[in-house]
Amino acid sequence: MILGGVQFGLEYGITNTDGQVLSSDVEQILLAASAAGVAKIDTARGYGNSESAIGQVLQQHPDLSFRVITKLSPMAELNTDSSASSVLAHVNASLSASMETLGQRPLDTVMLHRASHFLDWKSIAWKHLQSLQSQGEIKALGVSVQNPDELALALAEEAVSIIQLPFNLLDGRWQEAIEQIREIKRTRQVEIHARSALLQGLLTTSDPSFWYKANMDNCLPVINWIQQVAERYTNGNIIRLCIEFVRAQDWIDGVVIGVTNLEQLEENTSYFSTPVWSPSIVNEIWRNRPEIQESTLNPALWR
Repeated sequence: MILGGVQFGLEYGITNTDGQVLSSDVEQILLAASAAGVAKIDTARGYGNSESAIGQVLQQHPDLSFRVITKLSPMAELNTDSSASSVLAHVNASLSASMETLGQRPLDTVMLHRASHFLDWKSIAWKHLQSLQSQGEIKALGVSVQNPDELALALAEEAVSIIQLPFNLLDGRWQEAIEQIREIKRTRQVEIHARSALLQGLLTTSDPSFWYKANMDNCLPVINWIQQVAERYTNGNIIRLCIEFVRAQDWIDGVVIGVTNLEQLEENTSYFSTPVWSPSIVNEIWRNRPEIQESTLNPALWR
C-alpha cells in the first residue's frame, strides 16, 4: 500500500464528503500509517498544500522514514512556445518548493505530472530532471500516465523507474501492454504503481447521480455486477473487492490508496495483510466484467 496524499491538500474524490484532511489529522494518519508498515507516500506540487502538510509532520517526527514520491508541477503556466529558460525556471522552482515544503534534499522520487512533458519544449524539462538526478539532487525519476500511449512513452525511457497509472476492476485499457510490462521488468528496475482502484470512490456508490456525472446513463447493470461480485468474494465489501483485485495483479508493485481519517486507514491497511488472491479468482472476475468507456474511466472527462 502506498498512502495517497491528495486528500491532504485538496477536497478530492467524487464521493468525498469529508473534504480536505485537517493538518492535525494528517499527523495522526501518518503516524498510524508508519506503525502499520506503510513505507511510501504519494503527493505532488499540484495537490494543493499536500506537500506542506506532509512535510510539516515529517519534520516534527524525524523518526518517520517514508519514501515520499512527489510530482513536478503540471507547469500549466507554460505553452508550447515557452523559452528554454522559462521551462528550466519552472522546473527548478517546482523542485525547490518541494524540497523546502517536504524538508528533503535530495528528493527521493520525482515524477512528471504529465507524460507529455517527456517531449514538450524539445524534452528540456525531462533532460534537466535526468541531469539533476546525475548530480544527486533526485534519487529516482518517474511519470504519471493516463492511457496506454503514454505508458508506451514511459516504458521506452530507460531513466524511468516508477510509472503510476490508473487501474481498477473495470479498466481494460492496459491489457495489451501487460506482457510488455512484465518483459521490461525482467531487464530493468521499474515499479508500476496503480491509482484509482476505487475510481475516486465511484465504484463504491450505488447512487446513479454520481455515475451520471461519470458519463454513464445506464449504470444499474454495472452497479449490480459490482455488488454481486462483492457478495461472492468479500461478503459484500466493495472497497475490499476493488483493492484486492488490483493488488492481485502480478505486474503491479504498489496500490495508491488515499484516506481522510484513521478509520479508513485502519480498514485499508488491513486488506494488505491478507494473502493475495489467486490468478483463477482474478481471471474469473475479469472475464465477466462489463465493458466501460474511456469517458467513465477517465475522471478528466467527467461532467
